[in-house]
Amino acid sequence: MSDETIRALVAANPGQGTFEEYRLVRECISSRAPCNLLVFGVGRDSALWLDANEGGVTVFLESDAVWIATVRNDHPGIVAWPVAWRGRRFLWPLLRTLRRGAKATFGVDPTRTLTMGRLPPAVEETCWHVILVDAPRGLRWHHRGRVGSIHTAARLGRRGQA
Repeated sequence: MSDETIRALVAANPGQGTFEEYRLVRECISSRAPCNLLVFGVGRDSALWLDANEGGVTVFLESDAVWIATVRNDHPGIVAWPVAWRGRRFLWPLLRTLRRGAKATFGVDPTRTLTMGRLPPAVEETCWHVILVDAPRGLRWHHRGRVGSIHTAARLGRRGQA
């Protein structure tokens, strides 16, 4: 995908990624392509990730059925699995708790609170070379945020290490 295509994407999606951000992520994916790419979230930028990983396996996870249908309509054959996002933005300190190895804090089990439930077996069983966390947005502290996606991505990424 050309720089001009990225500029058009940025112009059509105010408030999303900048040209520099999209180009950097595209270059990171392209440098590993063809690879197994897992993307948390579908949207107008999905074509960019598919193009960057040409010849590889690209799988999207998304909770919004309308977005899945929209992207499938625009890109027949795209692999997009419905999932349920877990976690709220205000739970991000639990990630630090997990890094330190704590099991529970104030009666909250961080692993259970942050781990996304019921991922498709193909997602669980694949060794992912690149994982892009781009959803959910989590615009406010009490909304769904990326904490669950980040935790799940870290778990899936560690599992693929030799």
